[in-house]
Amino acid sequence: MEKEDLLLGNAKSIITKVTLEVIKKKVNVSKEKFDAEFWKNIYYIAKKYRTM
Repeated sequence: MEKEDLLLGNAKSIITKVTLEVIKKKVNVSKEKFDAEFWKNIYYIAKKYRTM
């Protein structure tokens, strides 16, 4: 359970503190499909969170 809490904390920190431009750059530079999908999801959530 601690590992899951740490992951959620990291994701929450990225979503609330990192600019959308930086997240978008991570999507573009991710070479592996899994990484690109991960950053696309983070970008979508961050964008949605900030427009609430």
